[in-house]
Amino acid sequence: MKSKKDIRKLMIQKLKKDNLVNGSVYHRLYTDPFWIHAKVIALTLSTKVEIDTNPIIKMGIANNKTIVVPKVYPDRQMKFIRLSNQSRFKSDIFGIPEPVNGKIINKAQIDLVIVPGLAFAINTGDRIGFGGGYYDRYLNQYHGNKIALAKSFQVFENPLWKINQFDIKVNRIIF
Repeated sequence: MKSKKDIRKLMIQKLKKDNLVNGSVYHRLYTDPFWIHAKVIALTLSTKVEIDTNPIIKMGIANNKTIVVPKVYPDRQMKFIRLSNQSRFKSDIFGIPEPVNGKIINKAQIDLVIVPGLAFAINTGDRIGFGGGYYDRYLNQYHGNKIALAKSFQVFENPLWKINQFDIKVNRIIF
């Protein structure tokens, strides 16, 4: 069993070397029933080591879906803010752009959360995030659908890491 810290380090190294995204990942997302039926979709504004979420945002808007992105708050809390033409951004403490204006959307209104991560277990839905616990805290009381997007080297049959009681699983991993 490997530590989450070691797996995070390895995956970040691999992701920095492999910044190309296979377009079929997007196609599989856009044809997934969770995406098709979702009216409100939550996702992060991606960093350089993550699958680019800009095409997803554009496709969601083109399909009349409401797109919401996270803003972090004290005590490792997170809320999702609706994107609009008036949205303005600044980088958070991790260098990730986040909205500085806009309407907070209640988690009960969100149909689908596209959950970021570094490693995923296909058989169980377990994931390793970036280590802050923001998504696990947010998803703890979220009852909608959760999808993760990954590159094939990020996906394992079963978790190689210890699962904690507060780790939240995803419903699907698309890679």
